[in-house]
Amino acid sequence: MARNLRIPISDQGRIDNNFSSACQRQVQTRAANIIQHARGFTMKKAVLFCVPLTTTAGVCWRWRSTDGNTDSAQSFMHYADCVHDAESHGYHADATPPMLCQCR
Repeated sequence: MARNLRIPISDQGRIDNNFSSACQRQVQTRAANIIQHARGFTMKKAVLFCVPLTTTAGVCWRWRSTDGNTDSAQSFMHYADCVHDAESHGYHADATPPMLCQCR
C-alpha cells in the first residue's frame, strides 16, 4: 500500500534539511526534469466560433485550430462543451464565451 510522503519545503522553496541528502537530490532532480519538460511544451490554440442553425432560431458552436489544420468533428449546443472537446484534443480554447455572438 502506497504511503503519502510529505516533503517539507522552506520559505525559500528549498527542501528542509531533515531529509537525507540522497532524498533531497532525488526530489530536486525530479523537479528539474518536470520543469525542463514543461519549458519545451507549447499548447496548441483553438478558436471557437458560432454557426447559425438552419432549422431553428439559435446557434451552435464549433472550434478550429489557429493554424487551420484541425476542425471539430461535430457541433455543440453549449459553449462549454465545445471548449471541453477542443481541450480533449490537445488544444487550448478561451473558456469565457463572447458577450455577443456575431452570427445572429
